[in-house]
Amino acid sequence: MDGQEEGMVQETAAEETSGKTEETVTAGSAEQSVPKPATPDRTMNAAPECMTQEKIYEELLRCSKKEVFYTRLAAIFTGALFLAVAIALWIVIPQVTATLENANTLLTGANRTLQDIDAMSASLTETSNSLNALVGDNAKTLTDSVQKLSSIDFDGINSAVHDLETAVGPLADAVNKLSSFSLFR
Repeated sequence: MDGQEEGMVQETAAEETSGKTEETVTAGSAEQSVPKPATPDRTMNAAPECMTQEKIYEELLRCSKKEVFYTRLAAIFTGALFLAVAIALWIVIPQVTATLENANTLLTGANRTLQDIDAMSASLTETSNSLNALVGDNAKTLTDSVQKLSSIDFDGINSAVHDLETAVGPLADAVNKLSSFSLFR
């Protein structure tokens, strides 16, 4: 294989700088160097473990801080929600209590009114029964009275009153003349 062939890749281990190897790519006539990640050696083996523990501790600390922040935020929102509910209840409960007291007063008045209506209904029923008994007891008497009134001869009474007036009329004129001539005036 020739080093100048197109598309060939060769790795050179000769040029190590700070633990990195370079990859040489041959493309045409120009060679280019691309950095390649280094493989850990003896001096770097101890550092990644310490950094790993430090990074773990830093990550734990960062997560703990986030957890504390969100816990505090949740506590603040829970407290605000509790405060809002307490204020709402403080405002609403007296109004509900007053409404219930008014409803209780109204229902008590309605109950009294219904009792009065029941008493009036009982009294009206009793009066109606008494009136029915009175009419029933006196029905024969009333019927007899109506029959006797219808049997009266009103024409005969009218002619008798007229005859009496004719007979008493001259006597009344004489009494009037005497009373105008009185001595006791």
